[in-house]
Amino acid sequence: MPEIFIPIPVAAVAAGLYAGWLIWVIFVRHRIAANRDAAQTERMLQAADRAALPPNPIEDQIAAAGLSLSSTTFSLVRLACAGAGLVIALAFRLPVLIFIAAAGAGWLAPIAWLNQRKQARELSIDDDLPAALSGLAATLAMSQNLSEALQSAAEAVSPPGTDTPRLLAIELQQTAAIIASGGDLAAALLDLQKRSPSPTLAMLAFNLRVYATSGGGKFTRQVIDTASRVRHMLEGRKRAKAFAGSANSIVLMIIGLTVILAILAFQDPSFAAFYRSTTGAIVILAVAGVMALGYWFMRGLIEDVG
Repeated sequence: MPEIFIPIPVAAVAAGLYAGWLIWVIFVRHRIAANRDAAQTERMLQAADRAALPPNPIEDQIAAAGLSLSSTTFSLVRLACAGAGLVIALAFRLPVLIFIAAAGAGWLAPIAWLNQRKQARELSIDDDLPAALSGLAATLAMSQNLSEALQSAAEAVSPPGTDTPRLLAIELQQTAAIIASGGDLAAALLDLQKRSPSPTLAMLAFNLRVYATSGGGKFTRQVIDTASRVRHMLEGRKRAKAFAGSANSIVLMIIGLTVILAILAFQDPSFAAFYRSTTGAIVILAVAGVMALGYWFMRGLIEDVG
């Protein structure tokens, strides 16, 4: 009976994918199914967010990430990263396909970093928004002064004298200071809406702008009620994200396990020689593409929960 020979690269990739599939079936899929109901508040809140958000060009994305860069400068950064990818691929004498892929990855990397930074700022703001909304509603119940209401909301998040104020407190204090100094109220709230990394804060700024331009008064109760509903939804969102956090860690572990197996197998000379060939480059790109698609698919399922 002829002996069956399985190439080391194929065995390594198959083992990594099989291990990832097992982890997905045993841990991730059941956790997602168990927590899908907890995501209802997230979807409700996002539906309301989209109606309030302005167009989101690259300048707004950069501002939401907390960076003071022009779109031209950011494009130059992307070009530099693409060039760095080319240099690294050239230094390792990798095939042409990997050479092109490295340049593409370098071009896209700053966008991924920008989105990650924006998301981190969004999570920071959303964590503090329930306290801020409580302070905002309490002040508006007594006074229609939006500057005072925003200042109270900021102090509910970071009390006066705090060494390192929270991001939300800084944003609210900046807007309150502009209004208190006689600046255009609608313009200050519009600026807050545009630079906000959090759709929920952008929605709040939009509602306050409508409240201010309509003259306030009889709309005070509606603003307070809206703030209360958003606060409850944010608290539900926070619980859902806590449930989904461990599932996201498992997804990253699947990718890490596959990469580690590939690095260990690369120590074999025949493995290394194969992946420096054109055929090997195609295999690398195919496996990386499948991993990327799988990651974004799993990430999308997890974000439906948290």
